[in-house]
Amino acid sequence: MQFEEKLKKLEDLVSIMEDKNTSIDDAFKHFDSGIKLSEECLKMLEEYKGKLTLLTRQLDGIKEEGLELGSDN
Repeated sequence: MQFEEKLKKLEDLVSIMEDKNTSIDDAFKHFDSGIKLSEECLKMLEEYKGKLTLLTRQLDGIKEEGLELGSDN
C-alpha cells in the first residue's frame, strides 16, 4: 500500500471511530489498526526523508563541481 492509501485508510478509521454507532470494542480494534498504520506511515516518511537528504547532497555536489569548473574559464 502506498503512503496516500495508508493515509486515506487512517482517515477512514478516524471517521468510523467518531461514529456514535461504533461500539467501544470496534473502536479499540480500529484504534489498534490505526496505530499500526500510523507507524508504517512514519517509517515511510523517514525513508523518504533519507532519500531526499541523499538526493539533496548529490545535487549540492553537482552544483559545487559546476561552480569550480566555471571558475577555471
